[in-house]
Amino acid sequence: MKNDHQDDFAIAVLKERLRQARCSFDLAIFGLVVCGVVEVCGVGLILTGKASEGSLMGAGATGAIAACLQVAKDANGRLDRVFEEMQEEKSDC
Repeated sequence: MKNDHQDDFAIAVLKERLRQARCSFDLAIFGLVVCGVVEVCGVGLILTGKASEGSLMGAGATGAIAACLQVAKDANGRLDRVFEEMQEEKSDC
């Protein structure tokens, strides 16, 4: 009986970690899209003769894109760990 309760708890924890990893990945993708739009606006400013504003927007967007990619990488790592834990749970049964 206690083992069933522990199994249910472990499954609930894995599901929550999976949900959080999905949310992090979705947020990273959304951030990449927004930063890409900002980057394009920065290029537009450079082309219209406002080089200082355009380069500032471009640099900011590039830094934000790097941060979003790191979030996506972390989310992917969490998904990998959840998958490995699920495989270990299967092999233990």
